[in-house]
Amino acid sequence: MNIYLNPTYEVSNKHQLNIVKKLEGEKNINVLHPFKSLIWQGPLYVQEMNKLIKEKNIHFISETFNNLGFTLHLIDLGINKVSITSSIDNALKKKICSIAKKKKVKILYTEMFSEKFNLFEV
Repeated sequence: MNIYLNPTYEVSNKHQLNIVKKLEGEKNINVLHPFKSLIWQGPLYVQEMNKLIKEKNIHFISETFNNLGFTLHLIDLGINKVSITSSIDNALKKKICSIAKKKKVKILYTEMFSEKFNLFEV
């Protein structure tokens, strides 16, 4: 199944992650850690959240938009899936994808996710 067609939930912390995991059960879902949270929590927190995902049906994705520093740091930490913006320069995209491939990290494009839900926004 195409990962972009799965329902995508934005989660900013471990508590929200656990709630979404319980809500969805065995369905295939994406859990997107948004860039706005990455900025203030940092890559190491994202790594800890990534470790909490043991289920095969849940895809943890960290969003970096066009921030090359965060993108490379998350790739280096071994985050399985990183989402960037598709508007990044093509030469830069190729380099990012080449590095990610060596580290067995999948690069996704934020704009391609069909549905994003934020259950926790006030």
